[in-house]
Amino acid sequence: MKRLTRQTVGNKVEQSLANHHRPGWRVEVLKEEIYREDDWWYVPVRPDQDTRQTIQYYDLLAEVETELQDAENINILLVPVYGED
Repeated sequence: MKRLTRQTVGNKVEQSLANHHRPGWRVEVLKEEIYREDDWWYVPVRPDQDTRQTIQYYDLLAEVETELQDAENINILLVPVYGED
């Protein structure tokens, strides 16, 4: 299996997010903050609006995680980040 990089994982998350697009939402993948711990990739994502209490946002993140785990065999957790920092 090809060794994954932060950039490759970020690109795969962006593609999966595009596949599961929700009208009116944009989710930014913070590629420079992606890190790996053991067999898991942690990918910070930031929505373009406050979605902290929107169950549909968390459903979207879960769908992307599941798709990448099933289709790409990547253990991944999308980590919501709010605000500019």
